[in-house]
Amino acid sequence: MKLTFEAALGAEFTEHLGHDNNQPKKGSNARNGYSTKTRHSDDGEVEIKPPRDRESAFEPQFIRKNQTRITQMNRH
Repeated sequence: MKLTFEAALGAEFTEHLGHDNNQPKKGSNARNGYSTKTRHSDDGEVEIKPPRDRESAFEPQFIRKNQTRITQMNRH
């Protein structure tokens, strides 16, 4: 679950910046590491590391800022 959440946040972040990690940046904003967040799910606490940008402009939609509870995705 943790890897799925972090992969989704990473994809959102790449879209936000407009380039992959190994490509030249477009504009003044750049990657600035990760923060560590603990979120609550149906299976207990999950520690995720959402990416950060230098301008603090990234507003994730998959797991929003200040969202403390993560609902389970459908399992097949």
